[in-house]
Amino acid sequence: MSLPPVLQKKYLDRFDELICTGETIEKNIKTIHGRRFSSFVQPDRVRHEPDKHVVNWSDFIQWQTNCLSLLSQIIPVGHAHKKSLDVFGKLTNKLDNLQWGMSTLKALKEDFEKGLL
Repeated sequence: MSLPPVLQKKYLDRFDELICTGETIEKNIKTIHGRRFSSFVQPDRVRHEPDKHVVNWSDFIQWQTNCLSLLSQIIPVGHAHKKSLDVFGKLTNKLDNLQWGMSTLKALKEDFEKGLL
């Protein structure tokens, strides 16, 4: 069953908006550079803390909620992608979670465009 063209366009436009929003969130990530330090006990041994990437919590939650709203409307009950929807809802505001969400959103948009949902 295909959607009326107006509804199809509405969903595709929403995908584009959410992808753009996710990209904006990613661009606005603040990086706190890790520090290097040596131990008093072993001064020759230098350790390095990794960088921390801070994703704006409220922007992430709003984006995540909007994505879940869209995806719950277009993914049919019992479809294999429903599992992705469950994972999407459990994401936290970490860089790798944002990147996973963006990749998933883009893949689902592609499947939607090709009529695979």
